[in-house]
Amino acid sequence: MAVSVSTDVSAEAGGELPDWAVGQAMSQLVDGDGPAIQERARQLVHDFDDERHHEDDDADQGGEG
Repeated sequence: MAVSVSTDVSAEAGGELPDWAVGQAMSQLVDGDGPAIQERARQLVHDFDDERHHEDDDADQGGEG
């Protein structure tokens, strides 16, 4: 079974979060409630976006350096 992962991470505050982030948050917080899962998903999106920007700046990763 193939899993489609969207790289869209532009969730606005209070906006809809990407499915991949919600799914990962749900798997990490098995006993978590809705707000905890939403908060974890927002953190995952933020971390992913930060990492993507760091790679853009890293000459070893093909970035500008």
